Amino acid sequence: MISLGVKPVLTIDDKGRTLFDDFLCSFSGTVCTHLVRMTDDEEEKLALLSRACLGGVTEECMDTGFELQEVKPSEAARLYQKACDSGSALGCANLGVFYGKALGVEQDHAKARELYKRGCDGGNARGCLNLGYLYEKALGVERDYIKAQQLYQQGCDGGNAIGCTNLGVHNRDALGVERNYVKAHQFFQQGCDDGDSVGCTELGVLFRDALGVERDYSKARMLFQQGCNRGNARGCTNLAFLFENAYGVEKDMEEAKRLYEQACDAEDGWACNRLKQPQFQ
Repeated sequence: MISLGVKPVLTIDDKGRTLFDDFLCSFSGTVCTHLVRMTDDEEEKLALLSRACLGGVTEECMDTGFELQEVKPSEAARLYQKACDSGSALGCANLGVFYGKALGVEQDHAKARELYKRGCDGGNARGCLNLGYLYEKALGVERDYIKAQQLYQQGCDGGNAIGCTNLGVHNRDALGVERNYVKAHQFFQQGCDDGDSVGCTELGVLFRDALGVERDYSKARMLFQQGCNRGNARGCTNLAFLFENAYGVEKDMEEAKRLYEQACDAEDGWACNRLKQPQFQ
């Protein structure tokens, strides 16, 4: 009897996977997550996690989208869309950012507004913040400072520090409300305490310029330092200005120059202009 050799359907590769596994991954996200554990290649892992998300394992959508948003924004947008469609408020809010900034998709402020609203309505504080920003800046909607403040308040109440800081700006600059430095102080303080670097810097400005509080260069310096340390370039600039002019500190031109350079490197135009002055050449 003659025996015919038949190539097995379940050919095993060098990673212990079978062709059938890869076939099933196209239909079952759970299989894809199993295959992730069988490879050390980071790019391949991301590709499999993307397939897992699109195959129904929606908890993988957010983390994988975050990993891909810098290198493959269009793919990240697809994953955030899947997450959003599956009920993730964060997925909707993140996708709104992509439409607002044209990341992997065509810019569409109306679409961004819709997605931010879905995120905000679902309890995502950043979705409320970003929706408020559209109303403040009239991006795809008519400018409405009152609506913006309501949304910033939702964001602030939901734990988003930037929302608190933005409310401080509105009260300080009388945007849609009467100027109120006391409320501005309270909101900047909350924003700073909750981790927003801009909140610290803006609170420092109140103490430097005696806006609703007694002038206190020592507090201003401390707050500018907090803002600068947390990455706010204007905090570094304001701190440099104190050292340059001996406001509450000993005059120190070297420290002022160092801080202006740090702020300029972070694209603060005012700092860059100060460095062009003769005293820093």
